[in-house]
Amino acid sequence: MMAPWKAPIYITRVWRIFEIFKAHTSDVCKVDIVMPPREKQSLEQDVLDNEGGINSLYEALGNTQVQNAKSSVESDRLAILSQVESNVGYPVLNNWVNDSLREWMLGVLTQLVSTRENTNDEDYANFCNKVGSILLANGEHDAAMKLHHTALDICVSVLGENHRETADSYGNIGSVLNEMGDYEDALTKHKEALAIRLSALGKNHLEVAKTHNNIGSVLNSIGDYEGALAKHKEALAIQLSALSNNHPDVATTYNEMGDYEGALAKYEECLAIELFVHGKNNPDTASSYHNIGSVLQEMGDYEGALAKHKECLAIELSIHGKNHLDVAASHNYIGSSLEAMGDNDESS
Repeated sequence: MMAPWKAPIYITRVWRIFEIFKAHTSDVCKVDIVMPPREKQSLEQDVLDNEGGINSLYEALGNTQVQNAKSSVESDRLAILSQVESNVGYPVLNNWVNDSLREWMLGVLTQLVSTRENTNDEDYANFCNKVGSILLANGEHDAAMKLHHTALDICVSVLGENHRETADSYGNIGSVLNEMGDYEDALTKHKEALAIRLSALGKNHLEVAKTHNNIGSVLNSIGDYEGALAKHKEALAIQLSALSNNHPDVATTYNEMGDYEGALAKYEECLAIELFVHGKNNPDTASSYHNIGSVLQEMGDYEGALAKHKECLAIELSIHGKNHLDVAASHNYIGSSLEAMGDNDESS
């Protein structure tokens, strides 16, 4: 029983976690997970409302700690923990449970999209975009693209070509294309998003800055470094006027421009804030560790970079599971640091 969805009681009871353990180690045991209708509505609304809802989703699916789970009979708890520890160990079991819940949750979100598909309204388009972004983060490129195109069609039909949510859909499609390596088409979509945002929001809006950075990243991928730098400078000018100096977006733009010392200082300020506000087991905190590691790598501090990327990976594995794009990226960054240090065996 997945309730409440943000902090499921299921994963706080040692017998329930043990059920998933048995399902993974047996060919005849199967675990079915269900969510009450009210919890589905809460999940749907939280994902629809804001990006924080998506972070809450990942945190909820990365919180299994069998060693801290409870039981009404202490001897049962100790017996189960002993069996787990002598068999696969706590970290492996925790990841099994998190992966199972994560796979199930993606199915729930896809089902929620299906139940809304006849509404064809602005909320449905927004939900398609949000779920599409979650699917993209989990490597489901085709499914993500389908949802973002659905959102685009609705936005154009209901809101018009020049609406900011239409721009969001173009930008999301551009992000999928970028992940797939189709840089020319990605650039086209991001430019369409930029034109709409400039018209609808004005040149000094943060969404415009975000789009400049997206275009800059694509230009960098195709080797147009001067064009990329110009775009990142445009983004930075907007961000500095609208955000605090220690905002992560400002640090990212410094990094994109090659100002590594400036970026490092900002990222370290961001990390301190993330740790204070969210704690360690949070996607934003993981991003800060990754960002610091990437800058240290560029500065030639490979050991420092390796340490930060390992901290990032540990958080991402807990929150996202082993099949998430961010986890794959962290493995690659760790490999790059090891290779730069001359540890070719470990990096491979």
